[in-house]
Amino acid sequence: MKLGILGTGMIVREFLPWLTGADSPFTVQCICSTQRSAEAAGELCEQYGIPQHTTNYFELLQDVDVVYLAVPNNQHARYAKVAIEAGKHVIVEKPMAINALQAEELANLARRRKVFLFEAMTTQYLENYNKIRELLPRVGKVKLVQCNFSQYSSRYDAFCAGETPVSFDPARAGGALMDLNVYNISYIVGLFGEPNQVHYTANIERGIDTSGILTMEYNSFRAVSIAAKDCGAPARYVIQGTKGYILQKSTANWCGGVTFHPNEGKEEHYNLNGGQLGDHMLILGGLLPLRRFRVPLDLADDGQAVDGMAAPGQGDRTVVLDAFFFQPLLVHRGGVCIRHSVFSFCSVLHHHAPSNRRLSLCGRVIPLNFL
Repeated sequence: MKLGILGTGMIVREFLPWLTGADSPFTVQCICSTQRSAEAAGELCEQYGIPQHTTNYFELLQDVDVVYLAVPNNQHARYAKVAIEAGKHVIVEKPMAINALQAEELANLARRRKVFLFEAMTTQYLENYNKIRELLPRVGKVKLVQCNFSQYSSRYDAFCAGETPVSFDPARAGGALMDLNVYNISYIVGLFGEPNQVHYTANIERGIDTSGILTMEYNSFRAVSIAAKDCGAPARYVIQGTKGYILQKSTANWCGGVTFHPNEGKEEHYNLNGGQLGDHMLILGGLLPLRRFRVPLDLADDGQAVDGMAAPGQGDRTVVLDAFFFQPLLVHRGGVCIRHSVFSFCSVLHHHAPSNRRLSLCGRVIPLNFL
């Protein structure tokens, strides 16, 4: 299959060695960039033997079967829509869109055009993650889940100096939740399904969440999801139950080795991802939106509007949490097709708030029938 890439950023540079390698099911045909990044696009094409680079998106779409979108979050839906309308399959970086309505529109359009639309998040398909599912009954009754994905951003110093890097730009849907916590949410929801309640409290600087804590309430346990771009900490994922606990000391997108610690007996260690293909997998199935949430909005201060929603006292104070579950039908790994029936999560919550205030999203999650 011929693949076209939109973007020249870090994720593209990390992905290209595999995309152009012997195990890739793709032939990378073209890279499209802005005029400002045209030289970088040309260098990447030369380095990886890609025959074409362009600054015209419509030119990119002429001779490819699949488009991989690696542009700022706020541009995902715009470029995905154009590609779908052109009859191309689309792989879009997380989050798929910046709000639920955009994701709905893309999903409906993909159905009508009979093309595949994927969010580029592989956690659900890693063997170590599948092992965690297998081990879950052995921990007994789950009581607590902890996830921490905290990385001091290479762009945070520039942000503190007054610049506005893309990953910290509220207008481009940046922030810790959109960039890092989406992995934790996918990790938790993929194992336990939809929560009953969701709360998000963030450290806000210049209108963006530089770090934050998301709590998810289930019938009999609580899950805490921490993500930070303004400070670092060791990755730590723990599922605690009445008969033991599962420990993973790597970020959710990598999902490294798993250790099961029973209350009685010897601990067990597993590392099943199997090398490079553990990082990159091609999903060849349909992604079916299953749930959408609405969450009452509680602003912890004096009534600033959040991302276009009404301020307190001005109409319905309900915000769409912009959360979608997707069900992959088929996964292709190393030439072997395997079926899965698991959940992925596209969190596209976005907000603005005064720089010295905390934003809190709380309330009962109400699933809305989508299909």
